[in-house]
Amino acid sequence: MPDVHDLGGATGFGAIPHLEKDYEYHERWEWTLMAVLRLGAKKGWYRTDAYRHALERLPRDFYLSKSYYDRMLSGITNAYFEAGIVTPDEIRQHLEPHVQIPMSGPRGPGHAGAAEPQRVRFAAGDRVRVRADLPDGHVRAPAYVRGHAGTIVDRGRHALPFPGRVGHREEGAAEFTYRVEFDRRELWEDATDAGTVIVDLSDSYLEPAA
Repeated sequence: MPDVHDLGGATGFGAIPHLEKDYEYHERWEWTLMAVLRLGAKKGWYRTDAYRHALERLPRDFYLSKSYYDRMLSGITNAYFEAGIVTPDEIRQHLEPHVQIPMSGPRGPGHAGAAEPQRVRFAAGDRVRVRADLPDGHVRAPAYVRGHAGTIVDRGRHALPFPGRVGHREEGAAEFTYRVEFDRRELWEDATDAGTVIVDLSDSYLEPAA
């Protein structure tokens, strides 16, 4: 079952505003928060996927009601806590009384991915299908593409540790990521035009399409 963060393709949340920059900062503490996030990753206390998974496990009501940076603060705090860098008492001592930091829920079982580093399995033009049997946990394959077929457009230059492992603070064999193009009418039966959607997906999420 996808976690609360997996909102792509879901209805009822309104239009997504287009931003010219990757990040927009409104207050100084938001800049500081980004620096703290990058510090933890640079120190090796967590990988980005472990931070992402801490975010994904925040309580649903909290996740949906808070701003991007409020969620980031809670995700970073949980990532630091799970890395043993801070304790719950230290967190409480340094928070303003009005600030809430809910603890992330338990990790799901995750997906093992490949046991060994992956060879290149697909090339541009190959037809692939996204596995539908993905488990709970940190999964970098949005729900709206699972079980659907698309076409390989390109491949990442470097193999990277599988996110379903490192998001759970486990070692992950390196594998390639592919850019997969889907016909909108394949994803949504009521799509009114023939547009396409491109999603980056790790090798272990894919299987050859029949």
